Amino acid sequence: MEYIQNSLWITPVLVGLGLAGLCLLAVLGIKSGKLLAFFGFAYDEKQGIFYSRMNCWQRRVGYCRQYDEASPAFCMIIDSEPIRFSCGGKNWLIELWKGQYGMCTGGEIGIYYTRKKVTDPGKTLYKAVKDKDRMSISFAILKDGASNFARCDTHWWLTGFRLGEFSWPSELIMLTELTFPSTEMRQAFVAAIYQLGYRPGQFMVSGNKVALRFDIPYSKQPASRTPKTERLVQEWNQNNCLAYQKIIGDKEIGPALKALKKQDKALYRNAVGMGRVRKSYRKKETAHSAREEVE
Repeated sequence: MEYIQNSLWITPVLVGLGLAGLCLLAVLGIKSGKLLAFFGFAYDEKQGIFYSRMNCWQRRVGYCRQYDEASPAFCMIIDSEPIRFSCGGKNWLIELWKGQYGMCTGGEIGIYYTRKKVTDPGKTLYKAVKDKDRMSISFAILKDGASNFARCDTHWWLTGFRLGEFSWPSELIMLTELTFPSTEMRQAFVAAIYQLGYRPGQFMVSGNKVALRFDIPYSKQPASRTPKTERLVQEWNQNNCLAYQKIIGDKEIGPALKALKKQDKALYRNAVGMGRVRKSYRKKETAHSAREEVE
C-alpha cells in the first residue's frame, strides 16, 4: 500500500491530460485499435469529443480522494461530487465531475467500490467495478443552457472531453441518469444524495432509474482548489485554449494538431505532450499489483 500512497499523483495527470496520446495518434492518422487502447481514449467524430474506453489502463488504478486534491497542480479545475453509500456488502462510491481539464472542457461519472470498512473516505482507495457491476449511465453537459455534448453507455467510467474549449465549472451543468441493478441499491443511492443536500426537483426517480442535475456541488471541494489557485490555473487554461482556437480554426482534429505543432510547439506540447507520463506508470505497475491487498 505504500507505493499506492506515494504515487497517487499519476492518475490525475492522465485522466485530464492522458488524452494527449490519442491526440498524437490523430495527428499521425493512426487508427489501430491496440494503439488507441494503449492511451485509454477514443474519439467521437460526430460530437468532436474524446472519451475513455471500457478497458483502459485507468481501470486498474481505481480512485482515491487524493486524485482530486492533485488535480489543480495539473491544470484541472473541476467540480466533484462524491456520493458514498453501502449496499450488498460493499461500500460504493459514485462520483461526478465537470469542469476544465487543462485544454479540455469535460465531464465524468465513475463507479467504484471497496469491501473494506471506510473509516476515512479521504484516504480510502476504491476499486473500479467489475463488468458485472457496470451500470447504464448517461449524461449531458450543458453550457450556458445549451447542450455541449452527451454520452450514454453501460460503463464503469463514462467520460467526455472537448479539446480547445474553455469553461468555468460554474458555467456547466451535468444532467445525469443512472440505472441501478436493484431497488435496494437505488434506495441507498437516493438516501445518499438526499443526505448531501439534493431535494426533489434536483433529482427524479422512475423505477430503478435516477435522474440527477449536477450544478453547484454540495460536497466540500478539494482544499488545493483555492480562489488564487483557481484563478491562476484558469488564466493559463484560457490562454492556451484561445491560442489553440486561433491556430486551428475550423480544421478537423488531425489537421488541427498538425497546424498546432507547426505554429506553436509549446502549445502543442500542452495538448499532447503529457502522454509520455504513462511510461512512469508502467514502470511501477508491477509494484502496484504486488502491493495491492486482495479483497
